[in-house]
Amino acid sequence: MAYILPDTELLKIKVEKEEPNRATFIIEPLTPGFGHTIGNALRRVLLSKIEGAAITQVKIDGMGHEFSALPNVKEDSVELLLNLKGVKLSYQGEEPALLTLNVKGPKTVLAGHFGKNPLIEIANPEHPIVLLDKGGELKIEATVEKGRGFLTTEARAEEKIPLGTILLDAYFSPVVLVNSIVEDTRVGRATNYEKIVLEVETNGTKNPRECLKEAMEILTEHVILLSNLVGEIAPLSSLEDKDKESKKIRKSREKKVSKPKKAVK
Repeated sequence: MAYILPDTELLKIKVEKEEPNRATFIIEPLTPGFGHTIGNALRRVLLSKIEGAAITQVKIDGMGHEFSALPNVKEDSVELLLNLKGVKLSYQGEEPALLTLNVKGPKTVLAGHFGKNPLIEIANPEHPIVLLDKGGELKIEATVEKGRGFLTTEARAEEKIPLGTILLDAYFSPVVLVNSIVEDTRVGRATNYEKIVLEVETNGTKNPRECLKEAMEILTEHVILLSNLVGEIAPLSSLEDKDKESKKIRKSREKKVSKPKKAVK
């Protein structure tokens, strides 16, 4: 039976529900069997490959390493660093940028107390960082970078880090939740076509529409790249011949290595 694409005039992406950081998209109609194929691919790309920004390292006055204690600060250093990881932001630049914070107590220090940077927008300015007692002071230089997925401090172990700088695990993805559900849908009299119900939730630094568009562009680029290589695929017989030749060469080398040398008298 010939493979038939769905009618392009019928194929649509509709928005069923939409909020600033959450939306439900309906993609239909799809050829039977392609609901899960496309839905799973979109879900994986949305969760791990959408570009975002995060704080990747900090320099805090009075804190030489991640276990140092700061005077007149209610939270310990580990909790302070965890709270800094929770700052959600978007960044319009390309090179690493600095955010600075300088606050004196008594005061609850919030993400919104970071100094303004025209290229950086904090999505959760009410996010608490620490509680300063009277006499407490907090000075922070935070480095903001763009990236995709998750960057651990272990992955940066070989980098030369300035003295007093503390690395943070960084989760760049603006997408926090994706649900992909495949349901049957009707096209004329045919009832075996499929539709994808795609729920996308972000952290507020990007809206779901932007993220879905970016995910589709990433998938399209990869499929086009692979389709351009189809003509370069070697025939199976050629690959088998190369495999046989490689095995002969390996056996020949093994014989030479295992052959005992004559004793010298």
